[in-house]
Amino acid sequence: MSGSPALVVSVISCDDFEESIRQANNTKFGLQVGVFTKDKDRVLEALKRLNFVGVIINDIPNFRTDNMPYGGNRHSGLGPEGVRFTMEDMTNTQLVVIRQST
Repeated sequence: MSGSPALVVSVISCDDFEESIRQANNTKFGLQVGVFTKDKDRVLEALKRLNFVGVIINDIPNFRTDNMPYGGNRHSGLGPEGVRFTMEDMTNTQLVVIRQST
């Protein structure tokens, strides 16, 4: 099969916003989640409470640049990846303190 890549979306019906946050966080995966709402308070609440590396508001994750974190929480990977995070993983931070003798 050739052409455009496929997009798979999982949709679970919830009675209210609170239940939707609980359902989303109840997965063993944590790559990305989408929130579709016009309510700015719900956006802020979702950003505060959702346990995903990527939280996409009113869009789908079809855009990414190298400096944007990508990767997952829980069973979706070992954390964020990309140029910045690779450099951090390959860097050994060292503290040196020298006291001059008098």
